[in-house]
Amino acid sequence: MKAKKTKVQKKAVNRDVKNELAQTLTQKFLEVIKSLGHDAEHLAEDLAKAGKKAAKKITKKVAAAAEVVSTKIEDIAEKPTVQAPKKAVTKEVKKAQKTVQKAVSKARPVANSVKVTAIASEEKAARVLSAVTKPAVKKTAVKTIPGKAKE
Repeated sequence: MKAKKTKVQKKAVNRDVKNELAQTLTQKFLEVIKSLGHDAEHLAEDLAKAGKKAAKKITKKVAAAAEVVSTKIEDIAEKPTVQAPKKAVTKEVKKAQKTVQKAVSKARPVANSVKVTAIASEEKAARVLSAVTKPAVKKTAVKTIPGKAKE
């Protein structure tokens, strides 16, 4: 893990970066002026001031952008990522359902495996069906006597 820098160290680093940026900008300005055919040595002081101002503006914009990026990174880091496991779970559930359906389809009895003997005639068929439809218990009529009450 990185050690946190103190404010003094951060300021020193920022100051060094700003000075280096100002120097490189000043050098670029001098090169451009020379390439245009002007006397750059005569304008060196003004170009140095312009380089410092430009460096100051650039560092402010970079610092603001760095703050925005760091806050976005913190926001993203704080959000829990729950959706990825849900997708994996649903895929596993679908696979399980498919395997269950395959097993059930294999376990179903085949229509050819059940054998029924054919009934030869209509009379035999009627007898077989009437035997099946007969009630098992007979109902008897109960007489009630007018003088006695039900208990």
